[in-house]
This record gives sequence, structure tokens and C-alpha cells, in this order.
Amino acid sequence: MKTRLVFLFLLVIAGLVGCSVADSPEQIATYPQEAPIATYPRASETLVIYNATLDIEVNNVERASERAKEIAFELNGYLVSAQSWYQEGEKHTTVVLAVPARNFEAARDNLLRLGNLTGEWTASELVTPGTNQWESYSQITVYLHPKVGHLPSIALPQIRPVRTLERAWQVFLAIFGFLLDVAIWVVVVAGPFVLIGWGIRKLIMGWQKSHPKA
Repeated sequence: MKTRLVFLFLLVIAGLVGCSVADSPEQIATYPQEAPIATYPRASETLVIYNATLDIEVNNVERASERAKEIAFELNGYLVSAQSWYQEGEKHTTVVLAVPARNFEAARDNLLRLGNLTGEWTASELVTPGTNQWESYSQITVYLHPKVGHLPSIALPQIRPVRTLERAWQVFLAIFGFLLDVAIWVVVVAGPFVLIGWGIRKLIMGWQKSHPKA
């Protein structure tokens, strides 16, 4: 009898424990946080650098080369180098200019106005701005040649009317000033003698009139 009671008591305790375990909330499984989506740095902006070579025939090589330098300066550029040589008595000049890349088209258009374009070569390069200060400049090499069969230029003398008038007046003073000096000397030195002689002549003529000859 005691054995049955003990067995029943154990069954009740086991049932109670099982119910408590069944009624206890299950822990929600935890999962590792998802890894962030990989991001890549934005590609740096690129800049196109043009390097050009222009062959241009002009009427006056010297004047065109000076104008080419002025074009570079006006567009915040500078002269890299310049070289001249003579071929069959004609002067040829090469100027190498550097201009900011953003002003390349404006520089090219202005240079083409110097004369007739006979040849052009252009190369381009992609660079990242700011990595090197030289990379933001484009280089333009300009070959300036005299036009074939052009009339020789005639160097006209510089005409300056005011300066010419001044020189003419100086020459006039140099010539007639000398004569004026001579006249002054004659009047000052010889004048008194002339007056004395004139006075003596008047006295003689007066005396002869008052004492006529018989």
C-alpha cells in the first residue's frame, strides 16, 4: 500500500514539473545582425587635357607670334618656349603655349584667326584634377610660316607730325637765329658809328647850303 502511494506521489510531481516546463515561454532565437552592404568610393571626376599642334600660314610671322603670346596671357596661360629660324630667306617661328584646360577651345579658336590652318594634330588625356597642378594645363604648339607667294611687307617709316614740326622749328631757329645774332651785333657795335657818320654828313650838307660857292 505504501509502495503505491509513493508511486502515485512521484507521478503527480512529475506531471507538475512537465506542465511547468511546457508552459514556460520559449526563448526566441537570436540571429547575427546582417552585414552592411558593401559601398565603394565614388569615382573621382576626370578632366580631358588636350595637347595640340597647329601649322598656320600668316602674313607677318613676327606680328603673329606676338599675338599668339598675348592670346595665352589673356586666357591665364603662359609662354613655354619660342624658336625662330630662316628658310629661303623667310622667317619661321614656333611658339609653345600652355593654357588652362578649360580655356583650350577658346585659345585654339583665337589662334586659328592668325592665318590659314594648314595642319593640325590633337591628343587627349584623362586626368584627375588636383593631383598635379601641371595636369590642369593644355599645351599648344604653333608653327607659324609665311604665306606662299605673299607680297613682301614694306616697312613704312613712323610718321609723327608733332615731332617733325618740333625738329623743323629747331632747324629754323638754328639758321635764322644765327642771322638774328649777327644783326644784333651789327646794330650794337656798328650802329653808333653809322649814326655818327650820318650826323657828320648832315652837318656838312647844312654847311654847304649855308655857304654856297661863288
